[in-house]
Parts: sequence; structure tokens; C-alpha cells
Amino acid sequence: MQQRTVFAFTLVLTFVIVVTISGVRVLIALSAGVYAPPSTLNCTTHTSSLDLTTNQVTPVVGSIVQITVTLTNAGCGQIGQPTYQLLLEPSSILAPISPLPITNYRALASGESDTASFQLQAIGVGEVALRATASFEVHLGYPGPAYWAFDSSQPLSATVPPTHQEAVVLQQAAYEIGCYQQVDTINDSTYQFQCIGDAGETIGATLERFTDEPAAQAAFTDRRDTLPLVTFRCYDAFTRAMDDPAGTIQHIWQAESLLVTTYHQRVTDTLTLSDAVYRAAVRNGLLVACDRVFVPVVQRP
Repeated sequence: MQQRTVFAFTLVLTFVIVVTISGVRVLIALSAGVYAPPSTLNCTTHTSSLDLTTNQVTPVVGSIVQITVTLTNAGCGQIGQPTYQLLLEPSSILAPISPLPITNYRALASGESDTASFQLQAIGVGEVALRATASFEVHLGYPGPAYWAFDSSQPLSATVPPTHQEAVVLQQAAYEIGCYQQVDTINDSTYQFQCIGDAGETIGATLERFTDEPAAQAAFTDRRDTLPLVTFRCYDAFTRAMDDPAGTIQHIWQAESLLVTTYHQRVTDTLTLSDAVYRAAVRNGLLVACDRVFVPVVQRP
């Protein structure tokens, strides 16, 4: 049987540089060798691997989870321009802080690796399954053949242990407005967070649980004093302008046995934060969705 012979070859490129020395033009010739390995000539397909790792598998509510995805070119040819995506099931426990997906504009020769990092925040409790995917371009030679390929990692499990519902509600509200500060537990019935905005303004919220609704109503009435009573959703509320240089505005509302205080430098942002707390409370079963509906009185002829 005749054996197939593979030829490696060397291309010699010669460069000529013209240099003027004391008015005399001198030619300097330089050469460089370019080697084409036999393995490149025999490359018919690609081989890749995708690995997924995390810095913690039991994060607490509010903590930041770092996810690292590593793509390796384990075969011949080149792969490049990988786009990474992170899949979460369910998607309500770990929420992305860094944008998804991530594309790295680079090429990987045989044996080289590329990484992408994702930041997630724990905003719920329970177990979540994570899996990473990557799509990339494959070049087996130049000008071709070339094609697009796909790889996925093995699933990875993380579990956020149970905690107080109030802490989860405030953490989800903070995340919704772009504040990734972990909620502080002041005591068994009081929870709060505070962030500094892009313009240096302070924004935050406090959630208090009382023993029953009458106790929460008494605290609300005492804090309102003579300030005008307004309605937020279907709950009693009032706003207060604080006597501080920043001009902080508080929005305080009472819902069943809960007393919620949100604050910001602008009234609209304070109300937006109150809405975020309300939605999170309804989503987690801490409150029942409600809106006060005003029905017009129709006079009969």
C-alpha cells in the first residue's frame, strides 16, 4: 500500500529597505520564514470544550456571585469571535448584573483558551441550575473551509438558603432600581438598604413588620402627625421633606402589618422605589395586589 506523503513547506519572504547614509543610498535585504505545519493541512473539523465555574454554590440573599466560563480550542484550526450566554432555571433566584450575552473579538489557536465573566446577585431563595453556551466561528484553513459552531457546558447547581421574606422583598426592589447593595437586617422585624446614585444622591428603603395591623397603624399615625394623608395603591401614605442639605424626601405607607419608608432626593424617584417594594411584596406573597378604584356616582333622572 502506498503511504500518503504530507509536505511541510517554508515560504521565504524578502524585504528590501532603502536607507540613505551620508547621501549614499544603501539597499538592505531582510528575509523571514513562514512555516505551515502539516497538522493545519490535515484539519477537517474542530474540537472545543466549555467549562463553567462559580466562586460560591450557596450564596445568601444579596450576595454577588461570580461566574466564569472558559472556552478551549482542543483541536486543530482556529476558532474565534465567541459569544457567551448564561442560562438560569429558574430565572428568579440569581439575577444578572453584568450584561448578557458577552462577545469577545479574538481568535484562538489550537490549545488556547478564552474566558468570560458574569456577575449575578442572589435576589431569591431556592435551587437554581446554571448552564453556559458559546457560539463561535471555525476556520480550518484560509480562505476556508469556515463555519459557525456551538458548545455548551455541563449544568452547575447553586442553592440560596431560606431567609426572611422581608429581606427578599427589599432585595428585589433594590435590584429593580439598579441598586446592588445587600439588604441589612436591623433586627427580626426591620430591614433596610441604602445606595448612592450616579449623581451622588442617596436612595434607600426601610421595611418594618409590626405584631399586627393596629400596631402598624398606630406607628403610621404617630409619624404622620399633621401631614396630609394621601393614597398609595390602596394604602394610606404621606410624604415628608427632610430638613437636610440634600433635600431628602420620604414616602411612608402602611400596608396591613407592614410600614414602608422610601427616600430619595426627587419625589418621582421616591414613588418609583415604593412601587418596586410593592411589586416585590405582591410577587412574594407578602401583600395581596390591590388598587383603590373610584366609581363615579351617576345621578338618575
